[in-house]
Amino acid sequence: MKTRTAFEKSLTITVGLIGSLLCISTASATTIASGQANFNGTVTVNSGGVFFADNGMAPNFFNASFPNTGGFAGLTGGTIQNLTGAALTGAVPIPHFITFNVPGGPVFFDLMSIAQGLGTNDACASN
Repeated sequence: MKTRTAFEKSLTITVGLIGSLLCISTASATTIASGQANFNGTVTVNSGGVFFADNGMAPNFFNASFPNTGGFAGLTGGTIQNLTGAALTGAVPIPHFITFNVPGGPVFFDLMSIAQGLGTNDACASN
């Protein structure tokens, strides 16, 4: 009787493990071949960083604007992360920097780098 119970537990664990392994998949991304996303909000830049808010000043949100086409059809708004701390240029990987809320599910944009400023000579030489 004990042997049968141990065997049943072992079989249950083995079946559960195999089932779990069958559910493993690799991460993937879909490129948006075309589209236009229009949104608005506010940006505050100071010595502490770059801070985003929607028009109602809700931090890290933005409002959708018309028109939103392609992969962004039905855009209802989304979130954007602040850039805090000292100014940086070059590789600045921030996953899910911007999240667009669309009917087919969220669309994520990862920030990969920040280029140097441009305009005046001071801006070109600084972060």
